[in-house]
Amino acid sequence: MIAAGAGVDQLLAHPELRPEIKVARIGDTEQAYQMAGFAAHEVLHCERGFDQIRALRPLPKVRYFSGDMAVTEAATGADYLINLLPLTKATEGALNADLFARLAPGARLIQIGRDEHLVEGDLIAALDSGQMSAASLDVFRQDPLPADHPFWAHPKLRLTPHLASHTLPEELVRQVIACARALRDGGPCDSIVDPARGY
Repeated sequence: MIAAGAGVDQLLAHPELRPEIKVARIGDTEQAYQMAGFAAHEVLHCERGFDQIRALRPLPKVRYFSGDMAVTEAATGADYLINLLPLTKATEGALNADLFARLAPGARLIQIGRDEHLVEGDLIAALDSGQMSAASLDVFRQDPLPADHPFWAHPKLRLTPHLASHTLPEELVRQVIACARALRDGGPCDSIVDPARGY
């Protein structure tokens, strides 16, 4: 079974998925570029003052974090929080009040990960309190977002309809064929998902 994109949480949680069935995912470099471009656009939109004319502030040097506390450490004092985490038991609800409180005052969220990462009420509270100044959301727990959802009316939110990236058909076909041939020939398929990790 091969997912048409990078997200595999729905397939792994399917009640009819038997242990002997392998799940693979598409690792599309072009899709990663698209998501990086989307995130960069959102940062530049704010940094160059498209909503209100203001001076461009330089971004600080990039630092890397790993391990169980990586998300918390990366968020502490950050002006921008860009979420691209895979959805696992450990990351579900990771975008919550505790994490938002660690951000720099007036920080911004760019949410292009999985919908279950975000605790929606915590985001609204952080925006209303001024702890966060804005958020860009491309995924939602209810998709499409209902017409009466409070996100639509919130002045500090930018909403897009799950368009940060998409899998290119050519890349999808190439990887499906490569994985099928590898499994047929008894070789390794690099895109096989580890159910214990969730991706």
